[in-house]
Amino acid sequence: DFSTDRPIASFHRLILGINALLPHDIRCLEAFDAPYAGFHPTLDALSKTYRYSISLGTVQAPQLRRTHWHIHYPVNVDLLREAAAQIIGTHDFGGFCNQRTHTPPEDTSRTVFSVDVNRTGNALTIDVQADRFLYKMARTIVGTIMWVACEKLLPSSIPTTFHCRCRTRAGITAPAHGLSLIAVLYPAGPKACERSLRMRDGALAAKREGEQVLHRSAGDHA
Repeated sequence: DFSTDRPIASFHRLILGINALLPHDIRCLEAFDAPYAGFHPTLDALSKTYRYSISLGTVQAPQLRRTHWHIHYPVNVDLLREAAAQIIGTHDFGGFCNQRTHTPPEDTSRTVFSVDVNRTGNALTIDVQADRFLYKMARTIVGTIMWVACEKLLPSSIPTTFHCRCRTRAGITAPAHGLSLIAVLYPAGPKACERSLRMRDGALAAKREGEQVLHRSAGDHA
């Protein structure tokens, strides 16, 4: 998002101008006024939904190689849905993420609202909706439940990972090329707006506190 003091006469012309400057693999589809003053596209989001695309079978269609993870192992969809159901809820996802280098520690509690598994022939999609995501959390969730479905991990490994917060207990991190962001939910109405602003203030306060902890830790080892 961006701010401007100049009136925008035509959002259609604005979209054309933006797309003329963007690389060919990135497109602006829609533009509109921010819903309220101080709107932040990341911190004000109530939830995000990621879709992970997988192609099954012995041979992957060549046109899918850049957008789908190819799984050639037998996949038990019932086990996959059983594993997905265990992800839903508020948990400590510290074992389902990778810690960024040189970043302050953060609260790893997140709420996953849904994990939807859909299979049509050899095409499989997994949609994960959560209030927030940790670094590589969505891809680690997918890698873990797929490894359960391939019977490379036991379903019990999921609650064990929640309990011990150990990354090595979870499955692999699914490759990046299968992941796409498909939806972001924003607040609507004054009450939802206030809730979003409180969430944003809390996130910023936690970030500042983490930065102070990291600064003190660096000073202790200087």
